[in-house]
Amino acid sequence: MSAELEALARRVRELEDREAIRETLHQYSFLLDMNRWAEVPEAVFTADGEDVHAEDTDPPMVSKGHEALRAQFGRAMPNFESTQHLLGNHVIEVEGDEATAQTYSISAHWLEQGEDADPGHPADFILSLLYVDKLRRTEDGWRVYNRRLHAFGPGSSLVVGWLPGFLQPGVGVDVYGARNGGAGG
Repeated sequence: MSAELEALARRVRELEDREAIRETLHQYSFLLDMNRWAEVPEAVFTADGEDVHAEDTDPPMVSKGHEALRAQFGRAMPNFESTQHLLGNHVIEVEGDEATAQTYSISAHWLEQGEDADPGHPADFILSLLYVDKLRRTEDGWRVYNRRLHAFGPGSSLVVGWLPGFLQPGVGVDVYGARNGGAGG
């Protein structure tokens, strides 16, 4: 194969990898929003994948491995009538079979209100986050082996609304807490 064809093949593979990574990240949001959160661990994470959602909550929202991830989602997601996770900018760097991705997310959350609730009530809270993911190519495709949530806004990721007790003192690590050193972790 000529050098030009080899270079083209590398570029095509990198583009395919980036698109596959984006698809994995989008699956996370789609599965949560379709109330199929129990599928997230296998569809998004490696078997030993770790999600650092919030370290300062009680209990901490840090889970490692499919069963722990499923339990974490099982504690949080039934509290919501609905969610909508919108992913924005992606910065993806691929290095062989490893990759990093930084992704903006704005997500609306409607708490379970019961049968007498107004069906048109606004979101109870909206979060603005940065997902920082480390991914690995597996036989099942690209999977996250480490995810950290970083909050936008001083001390909170809250855009509007109020954070329920199970998410306090706040979801994610304050991205601005490391102003001099970047997004940290």
